[in-house]
Amino acid sequence: MVHNDYDVLPYRSMPFAQTQPSHLAATAMLFGMEPPPVAGSRVLELGCAAGGNIIPLAVRFPNAQFSGVDLSARHVEDGQRTIRQLGLNNIQITQGDLAAIDLAGQQFDYIICHGVFSWVPRSVQDAIFRICSENLVSNGVAYISYNVLPGWHLRKIVRDLCTHHAGKEGAPQHRVARARWMLNQVAKLSSDTTNFGRILRDEAKLTAPLPDSYILGEFLADENSPCYFHEFVDRAADHGLTFLCEANLAASIPESYGAEQAKLIRAIAGSSGAVLEQYIDFFTGRPFRRSLLIKSGQASTIQRTLSPERLRPLHFSSQLRLDPVANEGANAVFTHQQRSMSTNDPVLRRVMERLASAYPGTCTLDDLVGAIEDDNLPDPPQSKAIAEARLSEALFKAVASADITISSTPLQVGRAMSGFPAVFKLARLQAAGGQDWANSLQHRAVALHPAMRLLLPFLDGTQDRNMLRERLDEALRTRQISIEQLN
Repeated sequence: MVHNDYDVLPYRSMPFAQTQPSHLAATAMLFGMEPPPVAGSRVLELGCAAGGNIIPLAVRFPNAQFSGVDLSARHVEDGQRTIRQLGLNNIQITQGDLAAIDLAGQQFDYIICHGVFSWVPRSVQDAIFRICSENLVSNGVAYISYNVLPGWHLRKIVRDLCTHHAGKEGAPQHRVARARWMLNQVAKLSSDTTNFGRILRDEAKLTAPLPDSYILGEFLADENSPCYFHEFVDRAADHGLTFLCEANLAASIPESYGAEQAKLIRAIAGSSGAVLEQYIDFFTGRPFRRSLLIKSGQASTIQRTLSPERLRPLHFSSQLRLDPVANEGANAVFTHQQRSMSTNDPVLRRVMERLASAYPGTCTLDDLVGAIEDDNLPDPPQSKAIAEARLSEALFKAVASADITISSTPLQVGRAMSGFPAVFKLARLQAAGGQDWANSLQHRAVALHPAMRLLLPFLDGTQDRNMLRERLDEALRTRQISIEQLN
């Protein structure tokens, strides 16, 4: 089992939105499944580290039950300490080897295994499949992430270089420093006149800015065994498990990669979803997958032809915001960080604006229908039924392209103009501990501005803005924070 005294693998040290049971349930619902309700569900995480993924979920869903298992005693102790500080009674984290733990008689609605599978011996991988097979309820959903070939062949070149130069001796920090130095040299000096040189330089440039924990876990860990998707699916089938789709739905849709590629991939794959997924990997060089598995007994109920009608019970959100600079006439451009989408459909534009105003909260289909029932829209829909049909089609395309995210449960939040601001209890604890990022209710890691890190512990709903301003003034006077940091 992968663990060390330096840091956990990056995949398990932070929350990740696509591991939320509410996201897994919503994705399964798109395929016609009826997964267990999340609010009262039983959730198991294999290789949970210090609980960075499931502790926030336990805070948000107090009526659900969460269990985590990890090999590292230090990480388990850290997680248990956080659980005590938060006063949670719906979660337990225990130490154990996945190949040896006894979960007989226990059933779980959702099983999560993030950033573990490729970094453990085959016997532990088999145990992960066995646990999913034996301990997942009949309509449950399992999530497993892993490195995949052929895309990871390129990363293996970098791994071989790092492991050779870093060696086996010395503290993890020193080995990471040696590997990082070599990556920097490769990025600067590899020849761009040969295919090998260009590949090595590109991979080194991509890897160099990543955190030390990534270098340690991905390139210096003793175990790292990527596999082909078809191999993963065959092994899952041997344990009575069937592939549903990727947690990122857009990754399972060939059209996400271009019309010409999609046409060829679909022609090769025919009616086989597994073949289609494998050829997506061949054409794109994807190095990492986040696959959802279900019990094979549910396979006959799956409706592989996705339909906008199945959006009705879901809840929607989007981080994209209207970009006033990039807009051109009727063409609206929405952006967030490196992601962007453009549309000349006034219905989709109104929907995206409504989602932006609600974020991080979610909207229902009825909320969004209400947003487009406006006489100012060009060619306004004449009835709610027409509006809903028109909206569902546009919404489905945005969900399929990952511009809009889905959830089986609503998320309601306060607004920034509140006189007595209050934030997520876990985020206050993280800021008070000096952490430079905090959990959001959307199950994302949010980087903290120095001023926010200072004030966050006090945003418990008992202090108004004047009191918070006085705290900030005092911090400036006592030099806990500087004017430069506020800019």
